[in-house]
Amino acid sequence: MKRKVCPPDGILLQAKGRARAGDNRSECLDAATGAHVWEHETTGALWGCRWLAGDRLYVGNVAARMTVLRAGRRKELLAQIEMESPLYSRPALIGDALYLATAHRLYRIAAKP
Repeated sequence: MKRKVCPPDGILLQAKGRARAGDNRSECLDAATGAHVWEHETTGALWGCRWLAGDRLYVGNVAARMTVLRAGRRKELLAQIEMESPLYSRPALIGDALYLATAHRLYRIAAKP
């Protein structure tokens, strides 16, 4: 399982299960105790498409949806972005732009100057 610790909140974010087994869940645990804090299930399997940037967890899936969650002790769904094809790789943040690669296209998401 891949894990990412968020020291300010003392939480641990991890993928649950394996992509081969139809993994579609991400969970948040208390880093000190291992206690379950929250879990989020998506509509499709995740293939390494989780990425933590600041206080946001980006989760892409093979059902062509990018889910954005706030990384914190309280589960908060910030956005669900429907794409035209599956997301197999994690997003990249370069400067102020977010890059998302689907199976067919590369998208740049940024605020207008």
